[in-house]
Amino acid sequence: MSNYITTFTGKHFTPLAPLEKDIDIRDIAHALSLIIRAGGHYKEFYSVAQHSLHCAYEAMERRANPRLVLLCLLHDSAEAYIADVTRPVKRNMPDYKAAERRILNAIYKKYLGILPDEKEIEFIKTIDNALFYHEFLYHMNEKPFDEAPYLNSEPDFSFVPFKNIENEFINIFEALCHQLRELKKIRIIGLDLDGTLFRSDKSISPRLKSALQNAADKGIEIVPASGRSYAGIPAKVKELPGVHYLITTNGADVYTLDGQRLYSRSMPCADAADITKRIIDMDVIVGAYIDGRGYMERSQYSLAEQRGTEKFVLDYFRETRTLVDGLPEFILENNRAVQIITPTFYGTPEKVRNEITGLVRDYDNMIYVYGSPSNIDISHPEASKGFGITELARLKGIDPSYTAAFGDSENDADMLRKAGFGFAMANGDKYAYDAADFIARSNDEDGVADVIEKLIL
Repeated sequence: MSNYITTFTGKHFTPLAPLEKDIDIRDIAHALSLIIRAGGHYKEFYSVAQHSLHCAYEAMERRANPRLVLLCLLHDSAEAYIADVTRPVKRNMPDYKAAERRILNAIYKKYLGILPDEKEIEFIKTIDNALFYHEFLYHMNEKPFDEAPYLNSEPDFSFVPFKNIENEFINIFEALCHQLRELKKIRIIGLDLDGTLFRSDKSISPRLKSALQNAADKGIEIVPASGRSYAGIPAKVKELPGVHYLITTNGADVYTLDGQRLYSRSMPCADAADITKRIIDMDVIVGAYIDGRGYMERSQYSLAEQRGTEKFVLDYFRETRTLVDGLPEFILENNRAVQIITPTFYGTPEKVRNEITGLVRDYDNMIYVYGSPSNIDISHPEASKGFGITELARLKGIDPSYTAAFGDSENDADMLRKAGFGFAMANGDKYAYDAADFIARSNDEDGVADVIEKLIL
């Protein structure tokens, strides 16, 4: 008696010794579309393929990257070769579970290369259980466990013709594989610093440095994108592998690593001086970025100390800002265009914060974004990290579709929208989430490295 089964496409597949060459997505889609869930006890036919599609769509709604979505689509694909077994029985069948795992790993390796790690497996289980709960409630009018898991998607659990589900499964599979192939073509990676490149302790992890080195070895440009001035970019960032360009002052300036300015968008001198004076008159700490350097009033540095400003911010002020006696006057006397005005809100009442953001509306040539919860950046309307990364791509002759961007804050949102692939960090704010295509792990979980290793390299 043979040890293989004959599949829909005529292949001979050995379930207990699976080979990648014998795996075919057409066999998986066809078989899963004809295998019913829950041992056939649902009130109408609902296939494993339909469940898998709903898992994939829920992962999409949670802004999972294409790899994670494909993992969700394929998480039950071993059942195409060894059938479905109900949960109470499967728990007591170690040999079945071992065979299922071998087949599933072979499928994952064929289509994804890298097996899922613990966090990815946990994500898949969360999605799987959420869909199981809601489909069981729909078909059996029974809650399989006490607490209802939330769903971002709105699945339809009613019957869909087998062939429709089979075709939909293949179409989604092919679309996800296309996205994964496109990610391998990335030529520029734009990286916010605080909350993205840096961990919470302001360090850069060894894993991330290694991932950036591997990306640089492939010829990918690593481009730090910061609200800081050129002079304020830390040496440890400039020394990272693959860094030849810097997007600074929230995209108002793009520099080569050696300080040549390639692109600039500035506010008129008179307007910049005027709003700076109005902000200082409100007793708020404010700085200005002019031609790659930061400036602030001498008296305001003492004010920042008195207001309990965080030490790393005070250190940043001390290391990167030139102290002057009157900032508005300095701007006017030097008659130089200003890239960013940056009020800092330590010790500032909410009412005053709102008044300052309201001031910006008095000027046609200014916008503001939050650089962090404690400061806003006022700049020219075309000064954004998004304009910066697309302009750099143009100068390099690179299709903007082959750029990726990572960020966590409102001042990253335009870059996340304009890049070919935008990744908001899990620790990011709602502006980053809304702008991004996908959510990466947090900065303290090596979110950038995780994406580079699994999707881009």
